[in-house]
Amino acid sequence: MKIFYKYIIVYLLMLIISCSGGGGSGESYYQYHTPEDIDIFLDEIKLNYPDITAIETVGYSETGRVIKALVISDNPGTLEGEPAVRLTGGIHGNEMMSVELLIRFIEYLTYGYSTSPDIKNLVDTRYICIIPVLNPDGLAVKSRYNRNGVDLNRNFNATGTSLQKETEALQNFSSSKQFCLSITYHTGAVLVNMPFDYKSKLIDGIFPVENNLINSFALTYTDATESNFLANPDVYNYIYNSNYGDYIFLNKGTINGGDWYVALGTLQDWSYLQTGCLDLTVEVAKRNPTSEAGVQQIFMYNRGSLIEYIKKADEGIYGRVTDSEGTPISNVEVTVTWDDGGETTTGDIKIKTDSNGYYNRILLAGTYNLTFSKEGYTSQTTSKTITTSERSLLNIQLVPL
Repeated sequence: MKIFYKYIIVYLLMLIISCSGGGGSGESYYQYHTPEDIDIFLDEIKLNYPDITAIETVGYSETGRVIKALVISDNPGTLEGEPAVRLTGGIHGNEMMSVELLIRFIEYLTYGYSTSPDIKNLVDTRYICIIPVLNPDGLAVKSRYNRNGVDLNRNFNATGTSLQKETEALQNFSSSKQFCLSITYHTGAVLVNMPFDYKSKLIDGIFPVENNLINSFALTYTDATESNFLANPDVYNYIYNSNYGDYIFLNKGTINGGDWYVALGTLQDWSYLQTGCLDLTVEVAKRNPTSEAGVQQIFMYNRGSLIEYIKKADEGIYGRVTDSEGTPISNVEVTVTWDDGGETTTGDIKIKTDSNGYYNRILLAGTYNLTFSKEGYTSQTTSKTITTSERSLLNIQLVPL
């Protein structure tokens, strides 16, 4: 009988803890959104804010679930040359906080459009594309992996039948939009992970040519004026790298991914190397919060950081490429070089014009040579100097061969 009462007491204690969110807050256990909940949520947002939102289909999961993106812009149905930004959550289905953060950010932007001049300006001058969950099958069962047991964030270098439907869908969708800036959200740590993941800067000496540019944008996320990311007491200041055999100190919560651990086939590296999109992996929490207050707190640590990061999407050079008759030319390659101590350096962010001939090339202040080339046209190289953080316009006409 004593054993019976012992189990009753343990059960009641567990019930009390679960109802309090594990932190004694008195709140009920937080119910994370399911894939079906997210579909309903996006439909309601589109219904309530039809002038600034559009729902697009990214593709389908291995079981046929629709992967949806919500576009937020003043003219969401059209690519108008505004900087295109992609925000992605739920690539790992058991990292539910990455999904909730984007749901709350959608609410923040859409509601704030009519109440905040700053948010209105941000939405009016950007093409913001939010994919709350890339792995709906995994989210449905709270699994890191998709239906086939594949880690999608190790699948972006796959080919043939190894390439998962979710991965291929995002690749095709991203290539069609020509995003210039993006973030992929995760949980499991609290830091901002920068390219590259596939090699270590510290051990292998391999890192992006434009590492200074990447550092600048990453530090904007963690340490900008309106950023709250570093207010999170769980932000990593150092990590232990077993291959290096020592601790590595982070720069205000930022680190090149391969210095943390080497990973192949990540979305971040694919975005940077294959589409010219500066993509960061932001780890927002060590674990999924269990209370409403906990979820909201993680969102608040990242809200200001995200706004400041998106603002930086208009730094650099932008414009439109047309032929002599003014017809836009898509898929024009834009290569950037600059003088680096008497030697010419070629940037490794390789971009192309979108379907309407627009391009956006993120750059720091400096003087650059931009070469525009496409088969069937005479290539053109033009020098351009950027002196401020504002976008600098450069329209180009290419002459057919």
